[in-house]
Amino acid sequence: MLDLSMMENITSFGKTDTLFLHLLRCGVTGEEPCADLFPISEEEWSAVWQTAQQQAVSAVVFSAVRRLSQELRPDRQKVFLPWLSETSDITMTNERLFQTCQNICQRFRKAGFHACILKGQGVAQLYPDPLLRQSGDIDVWLWPVAVALGTTASLRCRRKLIMNYVRRVCPQVRPVYHHVDFNVLKHTDMELHFTPTWMNFPLRNRWLQRWFERQAARQFQEVEDGFCAPTAAFNAVYLLLHIYRHLFAEGIGLRQLTDYFQLLQSWHPSPQEVADVNATLRKLGVSRFAGALMYVMERVFGLEKSAMLCVPREEEGMQLLDEVMLAGNFGHSDTRFTHYADGTLGAFLTRTRRNLRFLYYYPSEVLWSPVWKLTHWLRMKFY
Repeated sequence: MLDLSMMENITSFGKTDTLFLHLLRCGVTGEEPCADLFPISEEEWSAVWQTAQQQAVSAVVFSAVRRLSQELRPDRQKVFLPWLSETSDITMTNERLFQTCQNICQRFRKAGFHACILKGQGVAQLYPDPLLRQSGDIDVWLWPVAVALGTTASLRCRRKLIMNYVRRVCPQVRPVYHHVDFNVLKHTDMELHFTPTWMNFPLRNRWLQRWFERQAARQFQEVEDGFCAPTAAFNAVYLLLHIYRHLFAEGIGLRQLTDYFQLLQSWHPSPQEVADVNATLRKLGVSRFAGALMYVMERVFGLEKSAMLCVPREEEGMQLLDEVMLAGNFGHSDTRFTHYADGTLGAFLTRTRRNLRFLYYYPSEVLWSPVWKLTHWLRMKFY
């Protein structure tokens, strides 16, 4: 059981953040909340709820709150019932999105594309209650049927075919390197991915794109709840890179870390699968970050060492957890920097400056980031 003294030993978090992390762990693992930590004041409950919202894990945390006895719960009118209503909205949204994912994948197949749901509803299926994961937009990895699955050096060709399709519906839309916005749905945004993600260092990015191409055939065959979702081995690499990417872009929240815990908790890989994943992470230069992530998995969620990909790295892990708690989901709660719209000079300068904090641990990614952003901006400006 996670207790206050344990959390205070590993971070400088205050009481409400510590209580939030305790309830998050209980919500994720099904452990019973520690009654000795409650009751708490109305202000503290409001702060815990606000943090859960900022981290986009409100419904998961509430699943632990509602297991407290009546006298230990927050005020019914001011916190408990509004929180319950928010959780109900999240579950109804998830029900709709599961059906939407099935429908859009069927439509893309009819239009001549293989389709795989990245993150989102694909990851939600790993949760004990998939309806409690707070959803965002829908990310769809598309692969034109006209291009053989697994074909190497095909990214430019695939991007062109996907953009031809997109511009028949949205003529003015402009892509970025790995995706294009395709907001044709009524209730949620959608991104169509040419490739799942990228690396700033060109040689590593080239290797990563080849790896995605080699893995593609299996990812478009894993059918869950009526749509394709990536395999666990693929997600062990991809979701880690997604967290890594957003750490340098705008910030990462505990929703994404909770996703990764659910993946590792539900996956039972062979020693060879673990070795293959670690070999891929070493090739991409993110083994150190993987160790930081394992530290968070252990300290926040209580992940058993037998389920970890590698040995936890405490120093890097503490820095990662501090960043997560300060920035919130996708950096929306980070008050240390001015927030600018993507693609502006202000955003470029702000992100370059904030990434200098990671230079010691992840020098390659930090040093190549401004080069990547500038060359990518020039390349895509006239696409």
